[in-house]
Amino acid sequence: MSDTGTAKYSLNRTLEAINNRVHTVGMVVLLSGFCGFFVGWVRLATWHHAIESVQVLAGIVNYPPDNSFYIYHMKIWSLFIQICSVMLYGGLSERFVAYFISGLLAMVGFQALSLLAFAFCRNTLLSVAASWSIVFCLLSGGVQFGGSVSGDRGRGPLIANGRALKALPGDYCLRSYTLYPPASNARE
Repeated sequence: MSDTGTAKYSLNRTLEAINNRVHTVGMVVLLSGFCGFFVGWVRLATWHHAIESVQVLAGIVNYPPDNSFYIYHMKIWSLFIQICSVMLYGGLSERFVAYFISGLLAMVGFQALSLLAFAFCRNTLLSVAASWSIVFCLLSGGVQFGGSVSGDRGRGPLIANGRALKALPGDYCLRSYTLYPPASNARE
């Protein structure tokens, strides 16, 4: 009898520990997501390539049906572009959609950095603070890695092209990692 009571107690403690861990990870995702969206909206807002496809899908920009740009924008498909085109078609401005995209991309970037820090320190506030410190270094020019947290017009978002690895402090072995050749080394 006491054997089943001990097993039940052990199972309850295990489930409670898992539940606490899930709540802690959820808080990291929630706090860092809110902070990232705020920073993306206020400080990192920029024009994104997705806006061009959104404009075509919403009917704001018209191309002839046999134009290669029209074919490209009509054939490319992502749920993200579909949602933003509905927003634009519904009457929201292109500027609002660009701010929204910047906020979402920065939110995902903050969440990724915070979860990575959380994996090492297991402290909610410290992991969110780590993402803030990394982004502050990027914004102040302390770390140069050829991209931005929420993306830029020419290269796309940080989460899409793998440049997040270079933003990590102390990770000097990845300093030469890049997906695009530098402009000075481009073939002519």
